[in-house]
Amino acid sequence: MRAMARRLAVPVVLMHSRGEASANKDYSAYQHVVLEGVKQELGEKVQAAIHGSGGLRRWQIIIDPGIGFSKTVAGNLDLLRNASELGRPSAITGRDTLVGYPQLIGASRKSFIGTILEHPEEYG
Repeated sequence: MRAMARRLAVPVVLMHSRGEASANKDYSAYQHVVLEGVKQELGEKVQAAIHGSGGLRRWQIIIDPGIGFSKTVAGNLDLLRNASELGRPSAITGRDTLVGYPQLIGASRKSFIGTILEHPEEYG
């Protein structure tokens, strides 16, 4: 896919996910929990896509924090509230692997929205 996207010079959306949406929700290893985890893991995905033979050009990449994928309701809200922070250097590593990339936030048909509406007092 990477070679085809490069050859056709089309944009590519790279989304953060840890596999199945029902698993891997532990972000306790990161300061600022989900935000830093997404920065690190999505940053690694971006770096893998642009480096090496046939790598994508930076201008082709759009980043998506993966709202609703492998995150708790609180984690999804944290990402939505702090989406602008994705484009800033990591508070832990200082790396700026996501700086300058446009973002796409796909929040349609997300079950966490229903949870928030059912329990607004918890997520105010």
